Amino acid sequence: MKTFDFNRFVKLLKWTFYYNLPVLTKIASFFFVIFLVDFFLEVIPFLPFQSDSLQNELSNKADFVIGCFFTFMIFMQSSILNNVRNKQQTIDFLTLPASNFEKFISRIMFVTLYYAGAFVVGLIAADVLQWLFSLLFFPFDQTGFVITHIQFFSNLTIGNSFIESTDLLSWLLGFMLFLGVIYIHSVYILGGTFFRKQAWVLTSITMFFLTIFIASVLDKSDFNINLADMSSSGLEIIVSIFDVIIVGLIAFNYWLAYRFFTHIQVINNKWFNLVW
Repeated sequence: MKTFDFNRFVKLLKWTFYYNLPVLTKIASFFFVIFLVDFFLEVIPFLPFQSDSLQNELSNKADFVIGCFFTFMIFMQSSILNNVRNKQQTIDFLTLPASNFEKFISRIMFVTLYYAGAFVVGLIAADVLQWLFSLLFFPFDQTGFVITHIQFFSNLTIGNSFIESTDLLSWLLGFMLFLGVIYIHSVYILGGTFFRKQAWVLTSITMFFLTIFIASVLDKSDFNINLADMSSSGLEIIVSIFDVIIVGLIAFNYWLAYRFFTHIQVINNKWFNLVW
């Protein structure tokens, strides 16, 4: 069997969607309820007033929505093996006519893109319902959370100024921030393939103590870089080195996660996904 076949992979993605549709429905319904309650708690007190006040209040909800999204997307990456919780699910998954690599990529896309899609569906559904309710009181005004923020970001000039910037250090720092997000994603994917039970909890605990250990080692060592005294070119070199290191760690995490992923067994009641 070929390691990767595009047509076969597309069929696998379709199967993954329909097989896990109940899970996606639960996620969308959960966030629909959460955001609907939160939106209505903001809408109802402003009904006697002007819609401008309601728009401002809904605009302030961006931090809450973004916080929910990133928290959900970080921890839920560790649920990559949630489709093999029992014997029948594992048999269904292992007997699929696809390679291990295709199955691994499909699961990453499921816990990343599919989960993000379910989150967005829940958010939009809650926003549409509160918007329809708000129309009864503000029929000619824009009181939708999603539309308000689309208009906000379309008028935002910070992103444009960053894109047009020719400062290499700014680009390198921005790239490092992006790599940081991918690194966290790779860590929880790795934790999800290694731990069989309570993967997000054990991964978070492991990351916490590992961070403390690395910080203590660096604190006790002579490793010290005075960034304030470095030139711009020196900073660019340092940031570039860190970018390369992070890329290497990301690649290693995904590679190791794939190795653990290939050790899936039909019956495994252990805490770790390893062949003993």
